[in-house]
Amino acid sequence: SKLHRLNGRYFRRWKIPPPVIASSTWRYRLDGVSHPVGYDMCVPDGAADDAPVGSPPIVLLNGFGVGSFHQHRLMPLLARSSGRPVYAVDYLGQGRSWPDGCDDGCSPGERGLGYSGETWLRQVAAFVEEVVLPGTAGATSVHLVGNSVGGHL
Repeated sequence: SKLHRLNGRYFRRWKIPPPVIASSTWRYRLDGVSHPVGYDMCVPDGAADDAPVGSPPIVLLNGFGVGSFHQHRLMPLLARSSGRPVYAVDYLGQGRSWPDGCDDGCSPGERGLGYSGETWLRQVAAFVEEVVLPGTAGATSVHLVGNSVGGHL
């Protein structure tokens, strides 16, 4: 594709439409309580050289206080250039991942729930094991890419 300049920035114009980002929800079980967790997935469309079956998918980990929507500009580029599926997940209590009936810590689904690096680390591990690996044929590992708190995790 050809580089174009707009307002002093360079960008590539797609010759074909970019891969589509699909949003979904996964139920994360923490201490016996199931919580909704939003995530996005972008699958390569075959425009680039496809990665071999079993190639590790890419999981993008956000910074603090944002959701997976922050990765929407990057996801199609990574999917197309790597030939791998790309996932972005919201941390519990951020983005589209608030407990059911959220009421400033007073709802039944929030009792005993603490937002911490340890909580999010366990959530990311469960997400990889329950969603990412089963959804990627032959994959046994992932590439984790973190920004800010995502890099800390």
